[in-house]
Amino acid sequence: MDAITFRYLMSLTASNNLEMYLMDVVTAYLYGSLDSEIYMKIPEGFKIPRRVKDAEASKELCSVKLQRSLYGLKQSGRMWYNRLSEYLLSKGYVNNAICPCVFIKKSSTGFVIIAVYVDDLNMIGTQKEIDDARTHMKDEFEMKDLGKTKFCLGLQIEHFQDGIFLHQSNYTKRVLKRFYMDKATPLSSPMVNRSLDVNKDPFRPIEDSEEMLGPEVPYMSAIGALMYLANCTRPDIAFATNLLARYSSSPTRRHWNGIKHIFRYLQGTIEFGLYYSRNPEVGLVGFADAGYLSDPHKARSQTGYVFTYGGTAISGVPKNKLWLQQASGVSTKKEPTTIYEDNSACVTQLKEGYIKSDRTKHIPPRFFSYTQELEKNQEVDIQYVRSSDNAADLFTKALPTTVFKKHVHSIGMRRLQDLNSPSISTRIKILTGYARSFAPASEWTELRGSGRSATEARVSLVLALASQASSASQRLLADLAVETAKYVFPKRFNSSNLEEALMSVPDLETMNFRVLSRTDKYEIREVEPYFVAETTMPAENGFKVFQRVS
Repeated sequence: MDAITFRYLMSLTASNNLEMYLMDVVTAYLYGSLDSEIYMKIPEGFKIPRRVKDAEASKELCSVKLQRSLYGLKQSGRMWYNRLSEYLLSKGYVNNAICPCVFIKKSSTGFVIIAVYVDDLNMIGTQKEIDDARTHMKDEFEMKDLGKTKFCLGLQIEHFQDGIFLHQSNYTKRVLKRFYMDKATPLSSPMVNRSLDVNKDPFRPIEDSEEMLGPEVPYMSAIGALMYLANCTRPDIAFATNLLARYSSSPTRRHWNGIKHIFRYLQGTIEFGLYYSRNPEVGLVGFADAGYLSDPHKARSQTGYVFTYGGTAISGVPKNKLWLQQASGVSTKKEPTTIYEDNSACVTQLKEGYIKSDRTKHIPPRFFSYTQELEKNQEVDIQYVRSSDNAADLFTKALPTTVFKKHVHSIGMRRLQDLNSPSISTRIKILTGYARSFAPASEWTELRGSGRSATEARVSLVLALASQASSASQRLLADLAVETAKYVFPKRFNSSNLEEALMSVPDLETMNFRVLSRTDKYEIREVEPYFVAETTMPAENGFKVFQRVS
């Protein structure tokens, strides 16, 4: 089972409110039967029977024939898989060549999916069917029941009421400590902006005047550690890691500084991971992008794509998606997979047909005929999306920090600390009580305008009020307001800084203000870029008087 399949199963588990348990097969490789004769030298400590003449002398001449597979044999893994597969198929499970390590069994009351990774068995499905699976597995093999899955494939799994969080915080800490970057100053993005001047590009190939790094610099080891993170739970570092991996054969100090830049970014985002929410509004969605001349030194462009399920990345194309859903009965409604592309000409040609011209003669016509066939069969639906909303930009180019954070959030990456804090509904209640110290609830109806919801209006005002907070308790509420705004304005809010947060409040386009509400005590005015409340009386709860707006 690869990481992509595992992430898709996580999204399936979360979106359908399924149960998930982990079992471990004790000495799994010893269950396999050999498919050929294998002889082995007599191991240390093995006593030769007394009936053998000159036992000690014969020990060097004798060998033993194996009856079962052992750890260390090259075919042991395959023999174990054959043994397990044979047993599960005899119990009514089905699997597929696309997904050979995933077995599914349906019943009248539900289903169970067994995802195999060596000797670890993840059981996903309805409770009764999982209990039955655990029972018949224990009947055939010696098993350890590890309860709910909390660690698999080197990934940490956190179960929340609203979803499942996949991360590698412990591994990230070990990597940073291993490369002596655990005390480094954090950075807000994984790579520096690239220069348009190819001679000043920090990611240019080695030059004649530069010295190549020696073996004492663990460049390849660092690339390997970063690639593992990028392939599992950290797609935000995928492009930077891929770019630096191209110079593994001849790295320079510039390239090593690029790796340390990624480490410094990881230092500030150790608890980042992928959050799969329950009952998502969207299913499988793809984003595709091509960066023109992303490698200016070799005149090569770069393509990138990302597939999300429920708004969270599962990365590569899940070819097993349809089979898994049909075999388990999770979904019976067939819908085309939406794929977003920010090149309008490309979308037009894919939808309407290949238009041969001097500008498209380098593109094979068969490419268009294939995608048009997919469109015709309603397997995919190609849609145009603005470049600023195309999450695939993460994988084709270096982005400004604000745009980078926006796309990272849009593919479902969250911080564990944020998930452990109060839920959104609880936050809104806290913020509402906070804001009502300045205005009664009846006044909030005045704030609903220009398509802004009451929640957006409340958070917008509270952000402005929070900017004046002075005491520690007030700052906690201010931080809560900032974190809540990330969820209320997910597409336009990417800041962890209060001042930037105020600039992120939407729908405030003018410098002119208008009075939204007035009482004897205060006025609430709308002023770009945020709401301002002013009063001539001492504010409640110890808050200071706000600066008057002229």
